[in-house]
Amino acid sequence: MHSGTIGVSQAMQIAANVAVLERECDYFLQHAAQQCGIPVRSVDSRQGSLRAKIVLKTSRDAAYLALLSLVNSKLDEFMSLTENVNWTSDDVPQHANEYVNEVVIYLDTLVSTAQQILPLDALYKVGIDALEHISNSILGAFLSDSVKSFNTNAVMSINHDLNALESFADEKFHSTGLHEIHSEGSFRGA
Repeated sequence: MHSGTIGVSQAMQIAANVAVLERECDYFLQHAAQQCGIPVRSVDSRQGSLRAKIVLKTSRDAAYLALLSLVNSKLDEFMSLTENVNWTSDDVPQHANEYVNEVVIYLDTLVSTAQQILPLDALYKVGIDALEHISNSILGAFLSDSVKSFNTNAVMSINHDLNALESFADEKFHSTGLHEIHSEGSFRGA
C-alpha cells in the first residue's frame, strides 16, 4: 500500500479484501471451535477473538487512509482547473464550469466501483471525504491569492457548480442505499 505505485482501484481492492478477511476471522474461529468440539457460544465472547483480527483491522484502516489520500490527490488534479474560472466574467453563466463535469464523471466512476466491492460504511466514508475535499477546494479557490476580485457572475457560476455537485450527491446517496443506514447525514451535507 505504501509503495507509491498503487492506484485508486488497487487501494480500493486491498481495502475490500482486508475487510473480507477481517469478517471471516469470526467465522474461522467458530468453525475451528466446532471442529474441536468446543461450544460455539464460548468463542462468541470478547475473549474468543483472534489476534489476526486486530492486525487486519489496523491494515484495513491503513488501506482506507491510503485510498482516501489517493482519491483526494486525483480530485486535486481536477480542482486545479478552478484556475481557469473567469472570476470577473461579463457573461451570466448558464451552467456549471467544465471542471465540475470532470469531477462528477470521476466521482460517478469512483462511487460505482466502490459500491461493488466496499462495505457500505466504507463507501460512505469515501463519498463524504471526497465531497468534503471538493468543498474545501472550492472555498480555497475563492481565498486564493490568484483571485484578486470576483463579481456576481462568478458567484452565480460557482453556485451552478455547487448545484451540480449537490444533485450528484443526492442521487448517489439514494441510489447506493446509503440513505437507509445513514439517515442522520447525507453526501449533500459534505
